[in-house]
Amino acid sequence: MSIIQTHQIVCLEYATRHLYAEVIEVVEWRQICWLRPLMLAVTPSENEDINHVTAQSLRLYDLRQGPDILWPTKFLRLVWDTEVIPLLAQLEDLHHHPKDNSDTRHQLADFIAEVWQTYPQEFESSMKSTL
Repeated sequence: MSIIQTHQIVCLEYATRHLYAEVIEVVEWRQICWLRPLMLAVTPSENEDINHVTAQSLRLYDLRQGPDILWPTKFLRLVWDTEVIPLLAQLEDLHHHPKDNSDTRHQLADFIAEVWQTYPQEFESSMKSTL
């Protein structure tokens, strides 16, 4: 049984990027989650603790109006409230004082494509289980 459950916030980390999303549904037999992306946070350098990055050096992209995604559960980690609440507050500030986020969808698409290219075998096996 998976520890990931609906309505939890999870994170997919890759390089300098952290994709935060709400779990809509867990499909355990396929080991995938239906996710509703919330934000993409980009840190200045790899392996930098997102909790210690200044607001000025962190780039946030609001994904709340974007598409849902299906993602293998093995890439996801649960997020502590102390990590996500400050980011959500910054996201709200971004919403009230919008920056140029015209490339938000491209950022998500590039992020997903890069992870897919890095781990093709994981996505091939997920696709085979749907056929």
